[in-house]
Amino acid sequence: MSTDNNSKGILLIIAAMTLFAMQDSLIKFIFEKAALYEIFFGRYFVAAILLFGYIKFRGQKVSLKTYYPFLTLVRVILHFLAFSAFFISLTYMPLATANALFFSCPFFVSIFAKFFLKEFIGIRRWSAIVFGFIGVFIVLDPDFDNFNYMKLAPVACALCYSISMTITKITSDKDNVYTQMIHLYIGALAISF
Repeated sequence: MSTDNNSKGILLIIAAMTLFAMQDSLIKFIFEKAALYEIFFGRYFVAAILLFGYIKFRGQKVSLKTYYPFLTLVRVILHFLAFSAFFISLTYMPLATANALFFSCPFFVSIFAKFFLKEFIGIRRWSAIVFGFIGVFIVLDPDFDNFNYMKLAPVACALCYSISMTITKITSDKDNVYTQMIHLYIGALAISF
């Protein structure tokens, strides 16, 4: 892979993460003035318009047919549940805490990749997963006598999202990325409507 592609990839990741941070801040800001699923519907409506505009601009041919109807349905529902949990968590905890807990997602993805995708996970990655979950435990700061279980919402989001991403990897051998995204957006819009 060329250095130019690496640089472009890094810049795109930085831009995407900046947009996600802005989105989360806006959701936290407007949450008291709008219902959760109105926000959800608006988010996916804008995303669907951008996706369809991009597909049209690129002249892509996209099929709505999926070779994995059951897995596609499960993936869409899990993705919806994941971000419902995350948006709910933004209402009662600081944005930084919610995001720190959501970043347990790569640990779950690695575990699912090992058991469902049969990918090799070395001792260094297992060690990182263990230390990462210790970090999640510290951020949760559990007081078992008076523990607020709603603090687990970002972790539930990470778990559901990682299962959704594992399913995406499984179905990507026959369903292309645009088909998968269209299913996700249509499903999220239908459920939130």
